[in-house]
Amino acid sequence: MKFTKSQISEFESSMSQIQKFSEELHRKNQLRIKVGLWCIAIIPMIFLILLFVMNRSKVVFLTLWVISLFIIAGYLVTVAYLDYEMQEKLKELGIQMRNEHNHLIGD
Repeated sequence: MKFTKSQISEFESSMSQIQKFSEELHRKNQLRIKVGLWCIAIIPMIFLILLFVMNRSKVVFLTLWVISLFIIAGYLVTVAYLDYEMQEKLKELGIQMRNEHNHLIGD
């Protein structure tokens, strides 16, 4: 099967768009992970401070503290999994990320 130059050009353009989209999504996922890590440090601390400061039911604040940890951890796992799946799909298509740093956290 022979391809015309316009078909090849259209294919290369599509692959370039996919690569740009995936790199932008990866960059946003890196930002989401950073925000999530900050949230896992700050939000539970707020509930912990409220636990000791307020004279209300300590069980409620302790429960909110634990629930917030699970929700934020679930968010971080979801973002990491979606990014991993995207990178696996890109490998199947034979597309490499332009930058060498394809991990979510570090550097």
